[in-house]
Amino acid sequence: MVKGGRELGVLRDNLEWIIRYAEGIEEYRTYFGDDFETFADTEVYQDACYSKINQITQCLDRVASKYPEFYTQNFSMPIGSIKGIRNIISHQYENVDVRIVWRFMTEEIPVWESDARSALMRIDDGGDHSLKSPATKRKGFRELFRKHRPSVPSAPNGFHP
Repeated sequence: MVKGGRELGVLRDNLEWIIRYAEGIEEYRTYFGDDFETFADTEVYQDACYSKINQITQCLDRVASKYPEFYTQNFSMPIGSIKGIRNIISHQYENVDVRIVWRFMTEEIPVWESDARSALMRIDDGGDHSLKSPATKRKGFRELFRKHRPSVPSAPNGFHP
């Protein structure tokens, strides 16, 4: 769930999340070591990166499907190249080839991040706020629980759960 319950369908949000998730991968590469051998030998490193890759591919897929013309005008790589890696990471985890994932992380994600940054700057510079998803606003996870949270009487010591 997106922090603050922000609508995922908004183009700008997806671009910002692509950038944030790509920066997360860069942080992992810095933390664990920016070399293939460490990646190949460290399952927690792989798992952390797989999670971010999955999130990036979800955002890219939303942009491509909801805004296909925008995608083709602003992204240099075809959307089909991300669907395969997402499917393997999400559904065939035991068949992941870490060499392909490493190449994807080090060569392709930086391109998509750069394209997302450029697209975001074009939106901000052009002031085009009409690029909104037709989807209706959804409530955030936390907001749903706040609304339906039963009131609990205070304990004698003033403690509130």
